[in-house]
Amino acid sequence: MEGPRTDDTGGSSRLNSQQLSSPPSSRSSKRANSAASVFERSKFRSKVETFSMYTTAAVAADKLHDAQGQAHPLENKGSTNLTGSASHSQVGPRHYSASSVINGHTFVGKSLFSPLSPQMEHLWASNTLSEEFPIKLIDQKLFKTIVNWHYSNPVPECDSVFPWLHGIHHSNQNQKAFFACLMDFTTVERNNFSAFENQTKIPSGSRGLMTVRSAPIRDANGLSEFSQDSGLLKGSVEPEEILCPLDVSNEELLIFLTNLLKELKIEDVQPEKTEMILGTLFSDCGETGLLPIFKDIDPQKGISLRNFHIQVTKMAQISDFVVYCFNDDHVNQSPEGCCACASVSRLLYFAQLKHSIDHSELVDQLFQTVILENNGIEFFREAGNESLLIMDKVPVQDTTRDLDKCCSKFDIENYKNWDSNYLLREKLEISKMSSATPISETVWLGNTTDYETHIIQHEFNIAAPARRRNSSTPLYIDPANSTVVLTRQDLEAGGEDLLVNKSTEDWSVCINCSDGASFPDNEQLSDLITTKDDISGVQVRFPPSGSVGIGDCTDADMISLVNTCKLIYTKGSSDHPSLIFCADGYTESSLLGVCYLIYSTGKTFTEVCLDLHNKHGRPFFLFPTDVRLITIIESILHHYSPLNLNNFDSHHPEQLDYKVINGNIFQIKDKTWLAKLDASLPSRVLPHLYLGSLNHANSFEMLQALNIKHVVSVGESLSWMTDQDEATVRVLNTNITIMNNFKDIPVESLMYVDNIQDDGIDMLAHTLDDILNFINDVYEKGEKVLVHCRVGVSRSATVCIAEVMKRLKVNLIRAYIYVRVRRLNIIIQPNLRFMYELVKYEEIQRTKKLRLQADSCELIQEAE
Repeated sequence: MEGPRTDDTGGSSRLNSQQLSSPPSSRSSKRANSAASVFERSKFRSKVETFSMYTTAAVAADKLHDAQGQAHPLENKGSTNLTGSASHSQVGPRHYSASSVINGHTFVGKSLFSPLSPQMEHLWASNTLSEEFPIKLIDQKLFKTIVNWHYSNPVPECDSVFPWLHGIHHSNQNQKAFFACLMDFTTVERNNFSAFENQTKIPSGSRGLMTVRSAPIRDANGLSEFSQDSGLLKGSVEPEEILCPLDVSNEELLIFLTNLLKELKIEDVQPEKTEMILGTLFSDCGETGLLPIFKDIDPQKGISLRNFHIQVTKMAQISDFVVYCFNDDHVNQSPEGCCACASVSRLLYFAQLKHSIDHSELVDQLFQTVILENNGIEFFREAGNESLLIMDKVPVQDTTRDLDKCCSKFDIENYKNWDSNYLLREKLEISKMSSATPISETVWLGNTTDYETHIIQHEFNIAAPARRRNSSTPLYIDPANSTVVLTRQDLEAGGEDLLVNKSTEDWSVCINCSDGASFPDNEQLSDLITTKDDISGVQVRFPPSGSVGIGDCTDADMISLVNTCKLIYTKGSSDHPSLIFCADGYTESSLLGVCYLIYSTGKTFTEVCLDLHNKHGRPFFLFPTDVRLITIIESILHHYSPLNLNNFDSHHPEQLDYKVINGNIFQIKDKTWLAKLDASLPSRVLPHLYLGSLNHANSFEMLQALNIKHVVSVGESLSWMTDQDEATVRVLNTNITIMNNFKDIPVESLMYVDNIQDDGIDMLAHTLDDILNFINDVYEKGEKVLVHCRVGVSRSATVCIAEVMKRLKVNLIRAYIYVRVRRLNIIIQPNLRFMYELVKYEEIQRTKKLRLQADSCELIQEAE
């Protein structure tokens, strides 16, 4: 929201409690006719141009009021106050798609209607917020029923919500033209899209549910003994994510609300209470800083297939709302109170009415806004109800971690909540994935967490945990080393020790590769190399990968690099190894790590990279500038290598030799296959699964070096496919071809998936089972498969996410984070439709599991 506006008298027009007691007079003023006011009105009009206050709205309002003999939504004839009872609304039946409802582990039939649909209202609508506002209040048991119904019913089919979910603004001609030129719509989608020519058609056969927290936990002074980020129910969103912000003057707000009530024909139903309703809404807007209008943040220009940021506001348009908070003055309705449930619910309710008028296809839905009447949190702590509470109340003091810990109690509690805060999850998963591992007997590569836990152990005299790992699977692809497989019960039992890998080593020299660092001073390096004293705990900063170009390097920088490698080599031991680390364990430290291995082993750049991947099982990432630099200085590192120097002196730094440096810098070298790939290997996601690009699949040298014998090509034809005349070809269906028995290439089998483009329209769901079956065959052979598209971020990433979901038995968001982290610095970004298809895939897999469990229960009962 913008800062306070100042009127002509110098007073602030920011809404406050005194101003909100009643609506201001609508008479004219100097401000209303000023140039500034004209500008503000124009600004306001531009922001609410999507309100669509056209004359046709009156016709829609009549439909909303009169269709099927229904009463006006505010004509609450049977309603009373909180303590009274009310008769149910008289509404005609409306169609809602039938869905299977899962109760526990068995299927119990079909539910035609949501518990909040008008057809079911007579079962629960006994209390209302007030006579003027027919917003119902529900108890906690009914809330549990509603949530169970919502999560037990299938999400809408893809073709019923696309392309609407992509966000097609009525003025975004580029987005509309892009989808119009794609002819592979289903019949339903084509009908949906055709409606965009006249209006933004909204799927009318879908009904979602959103729990809206009206206010964080606080006292009358705005403070609280509990963290404001705690006390959250499942699926919670904030009102600010749904409703437009209030950034207009009082006068403009009054005009807008007056027009809104006229459009909704409130005066026709409750003429004697119109002023009171207007005043209440005016106060609600001021107290919350929101307008009773849904946000419309569909992009107004450009083409985008990944509008994830608009999905909450999109789904709000077809959802019921349950408003709640855990404040002590819940539903108090006092302007000075902490609870904002009444105000928020009224704004949401009127936003729903307004939206139904603007979109006639929603008139028959009558979405509900209800308030959770009893906010006692004890109910949600009971056995069987814990899943409804994703974050309990957490005292403020628990948000600060103890000095001898890496995580606070709040961090642990927050991690149990998989509804939000994915940045925290990604950070912890990266920390686990890239935990320190050895690249020689005396040198390890790791991350900042490894260093910090080492410091904590020293400062608090905490014994380092023993090395327990005996698995041959590289640590970074070992599911047992992942946070995504941890359950709530695991965290309650193991806490921080399961989230953070504690340092097992007593490091000697620690090299911190971080932003802003320059090459170490040669005098400092000389002192550290020549000293015979114990230098354990010394930290040296080094430039991060990607920050150094060959043109930026001086001769002093070159010899500094050599002596840094020598320091690491000479001061580490098996008992006190050296540590090269950076924030995430690979981005900033890969340059130095590769240079050190070239220096210490005398191997080539290509051999070292393959050793890091195959032998040491270490994730690394090099920028193109790093590849060019290493290619040039490789021979310099070989010259100073302890393996090549006859008189290697571990206690004396290397001296500058201009002939060596200048002679090697200007040498012309042929590009290796690795350099042609910019030293970018495909990402190893699981022991049997690689995710990569078209370039990777076309590189026989790379496939052979990584021992990859099987390839899945998603939508991209390989350059060598047409040369394999003797290969066996099997057409699985119109989209999938499998080729085997290749000659003279390292590939044994190829699955080619055709007609899949990353265009937001093409579907992967109908091919997923066949692809995953192919991958499973490779898994059972104990071999490796590369899944690729063009870049390796959307189509092939979608397949890999599905494989992780199936293989690790985790849900979509956990699988997404698992794959995202192991793709390193190449950010996976399946388009919105692919992600939605994965939601449906998860739903199908869960349903199959429940069916099997139900069948097993029936067999056991029959046997008994």
